[in-house]
Amino acid sequence: MTYIHLTAARPAVDAGVHRLGTTYDIWCQYVVHLVERALDAPEHLRIDLTTLESFGGIPNFHIYGHKSDCMRYSLHYQVGVGQTVGEIVESNWSISNPVSGATASMSEGARLDCLDDHFADTNWQKVINMGR
Repeated sequence: MTYIHLTAARPAVDAGVHRLGTTYDIWCQYVVHLVERALDAPEHLRIDLTTLESFGGIPNFHIYGHKSDCMRYSLHYQVGVGQTVGEIVESNWSISNPVSGATASMSEGARLDCLDDHFADTNWQKVINMGR
C-alpha cells in the first residue's frame, strides 16, 4: 500500500501541493509507521511527510466496523473534507463484476482496453442520468 500511496502522492507534491488527504479502509493501522516507510521508500518516490500537511481517514462505510478509538479517523472529523464519502471505487464493483468473466481469458492489452471502455461507459451513464 505504501508504494501505491507514494506513487499517487509524488506528482502532487512535485506540483507544489501542500495538503494531501488519503482514505484507506484500515488507515488506523496503516498510519502507524507511515512517515518511516515514506522515508525508506525508493528514492524516486521518497516524500518527507513531516513537511507536508498530510492527513488520512477511514471511508464512511468502513468506519462503523472499527473500534471507537478509530473514530478520530472518520472523514466526518477531517478539516476540509466536506461530505466526502471516500467509497466511490468500491461502489463500482457491482457494475464491474460482470465484466470480470469476459476479461479473464483476454491478453493484458485487450483486458485493459475492455475495462477502460466499460468504465468510460459507466461514467457516461452517470453524466447523462444526473438530471433524473
